[in-house]
Amino acid sequence: MRIVVTYRPFKPESDIHQALPFDWVGAMTMLADSARRTAGLEVYCLTDETTQLPVPAFRYRSSESRLMLWILDAWAQYLASADFDDDTILLSPDMLVLGDLQRHVQVADLGIVLRLDEKFGDVMPLLNGVQFWRQKGRDQLANFFRIVHARASTMPEEMIRWGADTQAMLELLAPLRFGYSFRAGLKVYSYDAATLVRPLRAVDIRRMDAGRPRKPTTEPIIDFRSMRKAQMARYYETVFGRKGVA
Repeated sequence: MRIVVTYRPFKPESDIHQALPFDWVGAMTMLADSARRTAGLEVYCLTDETTQLPVPAFRYRSSESRLMLWILDAWAQYLASADFDDDTILLSPDMLVLGDLQRHVQVADLGIVLRLDEKFGDVMPLLNGVQFWRQKGRDQLANFFRIVHARASTMPEEMIRWGADTQAMLELLAPLRFGYSFRAGLKVYSYDAATLVRPLRAVDIRRMDAGRPRKPTTEPIIDFRSMRKAQMARYYETVFGRKGVA
């Protein structure tokens, strides 16, 4: 089993990424170290032919010049290629691994993470920065993400700028529910995000400010989404005792 992330330097298109500069390559280094030390897994990057990276890379040629569409193209190419020779966990680079991910893996072609609570259920129910891809489902997965890519390509400009990748998946996987289901030719397992992913919280920042050790968490992934990215390097240094990259 391996972890993959997706990265290629694009000019930020969304308001939040324009407002918050972030070192994605530095984040990738921290993620790779955390995954190796806590889960015994190596991190690889899905990228283009020339981007220089601190982790091993699978490189694909693409004509896409927009981030959301390029991401989907890179996923589809990886899943269709000989590189996809092992079960794979997809993570966003702005995450750290704090526990054993392999024990959470369910037998399904595609694992997705849902937030169906009152806060996110109506607006952002799918957390697509975490996915599980089973190698035995390679053909079905590659075909599914080709369809996702094609669907996202037809969406309005505003969505292509940010969110088309998630929206296209949502439409093809609906109706959403926890547990097993069959969608678009795939056996799908939907995880409750509350059991798998912990967003960095105010209490975590207060503990760092007070110089206290990290309180153990049950979730194996911590997510530095949105404005909390600025805390990722400090959290990494606090937990792993190594200087991170802001």
